[in-house]
Amino acid sequence: MLQVEILNDVNENFINDITDIDRKSIPLSWECLDFKEYFCNEKNQGFILKDSGKMVGYLLAGPHNDAKDRLKDDDPEMLEDESRYYIESVAIHPSYRGIKGFNMLKGMLFKALNKQGICKISMHASNKLSGIMRKLVKVTQKRTIDRWPYYNKEESTDYIEADISGGGNG
Repeated sequence: MLQVEILNDVNENFINDITDIDRKSIPLSWECLDFKEYFCNEKNQGFILKDSGKMVGYLLAGPHNDAKDRLKDDDPEMLEDESRYYIESVAIHPSYRGIKGFNMLKGMLFKALNKQGICKISMHASNKLSGIMRKLVKVTQKRTIDRWPYYNKEESTDYIEADISGGGNG
């Protein structure tokens, strides 16, 4: 049975599990986060998808302006917005893929953000994930970056901004 939990304990087992999911879910040409460094920032939020206690997916998000500062050379068109969160990374083990797990993860994030008065998100996404997101949220901006050097050098990447007031569409 799938369930989503708020990430509270970042230990070596968690780092190993999340790295394993990334290796199986994300093309090798994409750059992956330094998860230890990412969780040193207490403003960042993480959610894990579990099946019978085993981690099978995750979603990580942080303040939009932190991502904008980090990505300023790779995406100079990102604008500052203190009222927005950036979905940094999301991955689900291939054997658990489908809209249900992702919908559960984004639902927990949106609920947590709405409680903080945050009603907008942004993200860079592969074409496939971008298409899923556009079905689940009210997209307010979308633009395509061809062969984005930050992590997806083999295909185009979409930058999306969305309104999640009320938890999104899905």
